[in-house]
Amino acid sequence: MLKFRFHIISLLMAVLLVIVSFKSDSIRQLFIEENQEIALKPTDNRSGYYTNFANSLQVEADVRYCLMNPDGLLILGSSELTGSDRAGAIPYHFIPEKSGKQVIAIGHAGNQCLSILTQMAAMGDHLTHSNITLIVSPGWFADSYAYGTAIKSFLEFNTERTLLQVDNNDIPDVFKQYINDYVARKYTQIVSPSAILNHMYFSSQAFDKNRIMQLFWQPLYQINLQLLCLRNQNNVFDFQNQSLDILLKENPLKRMPTVFDYHTNWDSLIDESVKYHASISDNNNWGIENKYYSDYVQGKKHHYRIPSVINNREYQDYTMLIDLFSHYQTNLTIIIQPLNPYAYDNLNELNVVVDSVVSYASRKGFDVFNLFEPDTNKYQKGILTDVMHLGSAGWLKIDEFLINHYWPDEK
Repeated sequence: MLKFRFHIISLLMAVLLVIVSFKSDSIRQLFIEENQEIALKPTDNRSGYYTNFANSLQVEADVRYCLMNPDGLLILGSSELTGSDRAGAIPYHFIPEKSGKQVIAIGHAGNQCLSILTQMAAMGDHLTHSNITLIVSPGWFADSYAYGTAIKSFLEFNTERTLLQVDNNDIPDVFKQYINDYVARKYTQIVSPSAILNHMYFSSQAFDKNRIMQLFWQPLYQINLQLLCLRNQNNVFDFQNQSLDILLKENPLKRMPTVFDYHTNWDSLIDESVKYHASISDNNNWGIENKYYSDYVQGKKHHYRIPSVINNREYQDYTMLIDLFSHYQTNLTIIIQPLNPYAYDNLNELNVVVDSVVSYASRKGFDVFNLFEPDTNKYQKGILTDVMHLGSAGWLKIDEFLINHYWPDEK
């Protein structure tokens, strides 16, 4: 009887809200204004770097095409994707130029595992058998970064459309609920949350394992569900999806002829980049560019605060991200980028977490290229420009790895 009454009350409250909403100017402002036209460029083998999706349907179109493209590669990461590269070795420049293959990269500082998980969950079935590289910074698992993606970064990288895609996609509930739980934890930090953020918050609470909590939150969940429907009354998101589907169907995938240089001497290119870096890093013995060393380092070493993997939120987010790729059988590679061991005094402790990062991905069957080296005697100076950002030599090592993995028979 209690359960029956509960559903009747929820239904009546939801119906009341809908009736009131059509007489309320404030509620009418919730509607998304109908777009008269969506102008998208034809999607082809366009390569390059995007900061984020930034409310641009064109970026989403290019990314979805890249995921569908058997010769495409999507690279996900953070600040390393924005670094300087004198030799043009960063993969989204080097590989398209040398091979004609499509490479798109997305991300900048703050784009950590939970943010990436949400962006990829929005791609849904396009992840199946797609080519993706995840660049992981060991620094994500230390200091404040170990608490996981900051809400400011999450909201930048995951637009309202992205979050609606996650909610609407037919992905396993475990991933949706994990993302919803993140929003619930950060909810008080969100200023003027949108209807979809409210929906995610109420979803987290309404489907709590505690039955009493469910009884309390379900009416609010039902009410907000109606608000979410109002938000898309003009079917703008459906119209956007139709535009994307038409664009992708009108631009059929086609394999590009390979133009790899069969005589690439990787060792020679890497040695040349290392020597050049040494010439601009001669005011220190740590392999750090002169200006960066003078401005930020000056012989000081950083000591990381490193929670164990059990208490490391970023590590938990990482395992969930790997599980998503595993579910869709994505052709995933993982790059563990290096840190300069001269500039840190406890990288051996961080190596324990890195080992867990590598082993978890390996158990799922994914190839990992681990450039992390805590020992100063084994670390190669010149693969980083500073203490954590890749230089040309580091990128060339990654280029070689990616080409060998994704196009082994075309060299």
